[in-house]
Amino acid sequence: MSRTELRLHEKELELHAITWSMKKNYEFNNNSKLDSSILIKDDESVLSELPQVYYKFALTDCKMCIEAELNNIKRTSSPIFILIETYSARNFRKFVQIHKLDASNTLRINKPLFEAGEKPFYFVMDKGLMKDLFFPLKERPNLSIEYIQIIQKKYSI
Repeated sequence: MSRTELRLHEKELELHAITWSMKKNYEFNNNSKLDSSILIKDDESVLSELPQVYYKFALTDCKMCIEAELNNIKRTSSPIFILIETYSARNFRKFVQIHKLDASNTLRINKPLFEAGEKPFYFVMDKGLMKDLFFPLKERPNLSIEYIQIIQKKYSI
């Protein structure tokens, strides 16, 4: 494969990823309610009536992708809650410890929010409704930072 063909193939894959992300955003951006019964935490006060940003992923998702997003989150000025999908409390605690996550902003969930195998994504909880979903693209890591900045301005977080 020539360099030109390779670049065209890369652009095609990138376009496919962006199209998939936009389709998923459209499908899920319908003000879905979060089922608080999936949260595994004694204190459900994290489900505030004020707008809050969440990043949801499973421990089985792409490790490099998760770490890149966690680095983005650590660079932000406002708190972003992290939902980690796993059945294992031990793996959850170990992950939180290794990545030095704020335990008060990190929650374990035992099943996907929408469907099995869902990709990691950000969303805003506002008055019990899920809004402004965003599926990060590893091809465009700066979009996550832009998303967080836009959400911070939109909701004055």
